[in-house]
Amino acid sequence: MNNIIEALLPLATPIDKVIPSRRNPRRGDVEAVARSLARFKQDKPIVARADTGEIIKGNHTHAAAITLGWDEIAVVFIIDESEIESQARGMADNRTSDLARYDHETLAKAMSEVADFDLELLAATSFTEGDLADLLESLDPDKGSGDGDGSGSDDDGDKSTVCPECGHIF
Repeated sequence: MNNIIEALLPLATPIDKVIPSRRNPRRGDVEAVARSLARFKQDKPIVARADTGEIIKGNHTHAAAITLGWDEIAVVFIIDESEIESQARGMADNRTSDLARYDHETLAKAMSEVADFDLELLAATSFTEGDLADLLESLDPDKGSGDGDGSGSDDDGDKSTVCPECGHIF
């Protein structure tokens, strides 16, 4: 069974040809990544140094693919980049993800549509029905906050909810 989408097949590389970065400070949820890969396949390549095979971006995707028993993974190899530049590239990937924010109403609509279509599909996103209920409650202006359910107010008065599975704030 092929675990990589067709457009990335030319990048398929034996999974043991790349190695996790020893300098990756990020600690991700490999099980959540594995759920996503199992349902959606690999749809973006990981990035690794051509000279060492060290992964720059995609350490958790690599780990998840191993737990799923994959033999190959799509990889883009970077040539002629110093170790420090590779480290900075990986840091930029992590930090730009950290800086992202959700549009709560759009997220609630998307989660509702997916949940209505198929709850297993929602699970593949690592969002739960509880996350959706919390989000919808946080968007309801008639509901109060501060009842200990994980939602509260920030300094701007906006309600936020912390996903108990992935830690995302929305």
